[in-house]
Amino acid sequence: MKIVVDEHIPLMTVQTLREMGHEVRDIRGTPDEGMHDDELFATLYHVGKLSEKEACLTLGIFGISRRVFEELLPRFGFSILVDTPETMDVELHA
Repeated sequence: MKIVVDEHIPLMTVQTLREMGHEVRDIRGTPDEGMHDDELFATLYHVGKLSEKEACLTLGIFGISRRVFEELLPRFGFSILVDTPETMDVELHA
């Protein structure tokens, strides 16, 4: 599973997740550090780092549904129609 962590997640937790086989992207020390979660996941979706399903699964923890995620994309200037072949494959085989 792809997981994005920020400065609020202890490094020990990041290491444990990686040892469990998860693909962990740590945004500490990057321009994305400090972004609000919805903006971060919308940006990662837009640049093809997460599929819509992956973003929604993660944001679902915060009570954000797929429909709400699709509605928030234009708020950040992104279109829902930006899937790459890789993210389409994730969606189709999820």
